[in-house]
Amino acid sequence: SKLYSVDLEDEDFDLVRSIFLFQYSIGSRPGELDSMTKEKNLIELEEDGEIIKAVEYTQPKVAKKTKRKPATPLNALALEMMNKYYFKTNRIMPKISASTYSKKLKQVFEIAGINRKILVRNKETGEYERKPLYMLASPQMARRTFLSHAVNSGADKSVYTSITGHKINTPHLDRYIFVQ
Repeated sequence: SKLYSVDLEDEDFDLVRSIFLFQYSIGSRPGELDSMTKEKNLIELEEDGEIIKAVEYTQPKVAKKTKRKPATPLNALALEMMNKYYFKTNRIMPKISASTYSKKLKQVFEIAGINRKILVRNKETGEYERKPLYMLASPQMARRTFLSHAVNSGADKSVYTSITGHKINTPHLDRYIFVQ
């Protein structure tokens, strides 16, 4: 909620936050979001007599192996982030370079005061050291958080693995998930 509620006076920072929060809501990789367009990926579904918007896409890793495209319903946060840019681009969200996104995301986390200390292993010394979370912020965090929330909420494993393109019961999937 700190990330959502912080007042960012810079349009670029606001865009970075919006992309991160949208990505967090649907579980996509950053590069996948870059290629999503409203025409190709935004759909409407009927659920319990109600029309809801969803994003339909297949993870590139599994696209050749399946014809099924899972649809991820857009929650209120995702809709809010998408609607900010809806008439500015034909994409679901505006495109931003990977390096700019990564660099500015760290700054956005710092501005938001997301500075809880995290233990990380120093690659050179092998020793653990504490670093503020904003220094470790990355676009991939949104995907890991999406998966962790899905697991911790008790969601069916076949659903979130289908959405994210992972296979069930693989070590690769397990490294994304942080169980509470």
